[in-house]
Amino acid sequence: SMARVSTGDGGEMQVAYDYVEGAGGIESLVANPEDGTIDVVMGNGEELAVTIGNDGSMTVESDKGTRTFNSAGAVLGAVSTSKAPDGSTEIASESGATSKITTDGLIMTVESADGTSAVSTKTSTGVTVEVDGVTYAYDFTTKGATFDNDEVE
Repeated sequence: SMARVSTGDGGEMQVAYDYVEGAGGIESLVANPEDGTIDVVMGNGEELAVTIGNDGSMTVESDKGTRTFNSAGAVLGAVSTSKAPDGSTEIASESGATSKITTDGLIMTVESADGTSAVSTKTSTGVTVEVDGVTYAYDFTTKGATFDNDEVE
C-alpha cells in the first residue's frame, strides 16, 4: 500500500492510503490537533468522527452510534444503531436488549434480553402497547387507559 501525507492551511494533517481493492482498513484521515479531532473514512465508506478530550477520553461517532472511551478504560454508550434493509432503525445493547423503530416512526418494538417483548403503535388518538400478548390502549384525548386481557388466562 501507499500513503500520501499533507498538511492543511489550519495545521491539520491529512493522510490518504491506497490499498489493493477489497483490502479494507482506513482510506483517509484528517487529524486536527487544534481542536483534538480526527475524521476517518474507512475503506468500506464508513465515516468516523473521533474527538480526544483534555482528560484523555475519546469519543467515536459513526452512523452505528456513539461510544466514549474514558481514560480509566470504561466504555460508555455500548449500543449499536443500524439501518435495516426495510429502512427501519435497529438498536442493540450489549445486554442483549433490542429495539426497532419503523421508517415512519409509528411502530416501536422492544425486546429485553430475557425475551419479554412489547410493541407500541401510534394511533390517531393515542398509542396502543402490546406486552407479551396483552394489549393496553392509551387514549390521549380522554386521558384514560384500557387494557384487553381476553388473551390472558
